[in-house]
Amino acid sequence: MKFIYHDNDSFLNRLNPLSTVFAALPFFTLLCFINSIWPPIAFIVLNVFIIFALGKVPLTTFFKLSIPVIILSLSLFVFYLLGARPELTAGSPVLFTIGALNIYQASFMAGVAIALRIYALLLFSFPFVLTTEPSNFIRSLIQNLKIPYRFSYGVLVAFRFVPMMETEFNVIRSAHKVMGISEKKEFKVILKK
Repeated sequence: MKFIYHDNDSFLNRLNPLSTVFAALPFFTLLCFINSIWPPIAFIVLNVFIIFALGKVPLTTFFKLSIPVIILSLSLFVFYLLGARPELTAGSPVLFTIGALNIYQASFMAGVAIALRIYALLLFSFPFVLTTEPSNFIRSLIQNLKIPYRFSYGVLVAFRFVPMMETEFNVIRSAHKVMGISEKKEFKVILKK
């Protein structure tokens, strides 16, 4: 797990890290109670503007982080299509049929609304994640919210420890490849050598 923080001299980088969190909270809360497709689309456009214009985040970094969120949203859309409650689809016209499976207009619209809402909700974390260095965030928690420094520095150590462990794991994996031990071999085969 490498940090996705993008270091540049953007407006969002210069802000207090807590302000990026607290600025997103009203939109996040509002989006939790909306079940239409238009407000999430508006919030997605607003957030993309904030990320690119105010955060100056490269397009490749944004898409690299956005792909898992899009996959999650699309899978929720498909689950909503296939598993909609009968009360939701009662009286709704059938959009199309796949074998014995009927896809109803109501389940399609509900799936689109849920997928857009989940994508918009997760997208609200991007300005914080992409433009906030973790140690600045921890220092901000200590200074502004008076979080105990023992807890905060423990979290900071954990943030620093995870990438170091990933690097060490990759070194061990590379050493195993050099010694001829592949990842696909079972544990019993490794013990026999």
